[in-house]
Amino acid sequence: MREGLRCKAILLLLTMVIAVAAVATGCGWKNGTGSGSGTESGGAHDVSENRGNPVVTPLPQSTTILLAATGDVLIHDSMIAAGQEADGSYRFEHFFAKIKPYIQAADVAVADFEGTMAGADRGFSGYPLFSCPDAMATALADTGFDVITVAGNHILDKGAAGAMQTVNRIEENGIVPVGAFRSAEEQSRITTREIRGVKLAFLAYTYGTNGIPIPPDKPWLVNLLDANALERDVAEARRLGVDFVVASLHMGEEYQRTPNAFQKEWVGRAVKAGVDVILGSHPHVLQPFEKRKGGDKDVFVIYSLGNFISAQKGRYRDAGAILYIPLEKGTDGAGKAYTRIGEIRYAPVWTDRYNRRGRQDYRALPVADALRDWREKADPLLTAEDAAMLQQAWEDTTAHLGAGYVESVEGLK
Repeated sequence: MREGLRCKAILLLLTMVIAVAAVATGCGWKNGTGSGSGTESGGAHDVSENRGNPVVTPLPQSTTILLAATGDVLIHDSMIAAGQEADGSYRFEHFFAKIKPYIQAADVAVADFEGTMAGADRGFSGYPLFSCPDAMATALADTGFDVITVAGNHILDKGAAGAMQTVNRIEENGIVPVGAFRSAEEQSRITTREIRGVKLAFLAYTYGTNGIPIPPDKPWLVNLLDANALERDVAEARRLGVDFVVASLHMGEEYQRTPNAFQKEWVGRAVKAGVDVILGSHPHVLQPFEKRKGGDKDVFVIYSLGNFISAQKGRYRDAGAILYIPLEKGTDGAGKAYTRIGEIRYAPVWTDRYNRRGRQDYRALPVADALRDWREKADPLLTAEDAAMLQQAWEDTTAHLGAGYVESVEGLK
């Protein structure tokens, strides 16, 4: 009898083991894996039954990075003096201390540098032949800039050697210079940067160099606006597998708040060539931005980013903006790859002039933060006159650029 009971117990145990195994096997099939929901980044899919055969359906995936773009860094004589220390050296980090968090909030940041860093032996100077101390490159790197465009009308202010020295100094500080070169081979290479799997190309061109000729033996020195060169560079970027092409076009009429026919013509050429993001510079005041169609995709254009920091005075000239451009790369539910430009945001910026160490000094301020600091008496350097100009800059900028402004760096998160 005991033997019979033992057999029954063994049979019952085997039955339970088989049942548990069947349930476990069924659960693993339903989820597609032994655990979890069946969704994994980088290889997500959905598995369902179709007459006993698994059907794999890709799930949409995407990565979005944030590109920040600012206008002209234009360093005048009084700004050079403001950066000089008691021992004769130069420091400019304080120019950007307040705006730094807004630059570092992006995954990649680009600015336009107007002028040269040609070295002390060629002399420091502002208008009309710009050359500032190398310490400016150090300050721009500290602020968080990754790319500096130098294809502008002032790049030859100190000659070919000064232009190449500028490229050297920017590069030595860990920033990528774009638009001026030290050799033909260097000009032929496309500047690329990859962030979290999203690959960007950066191009830069200028309408001219203020009548200073490019040396005949150095035709590669500066990128001039040239339709064939633009098309060739974009095609090479695509061959390299770039997802987004960002082009800086230095052109337009100074101090005009709307684009002229020349700008519109070149923007059209850039769109036709396949550029995704077009950043205008040179007018020293903000001009509107827009999205327009380029084949089956959207292209973002800002005709002028205005001044980021300068000693230029007057309404509109002392105001600029940081543009934030979300760049998305992904695959849809059918497994088809796509790229997309998200909703544009911007932070109005204003150049403050104040007294420090007995002389005029400068700083780029995020307008919304500065107005808040004025109301809360949190910034002793701000005056009632400053507050009035800040308010004017805010109203002018938001009216001109429209929706999308942010009132704090937290608004970018």
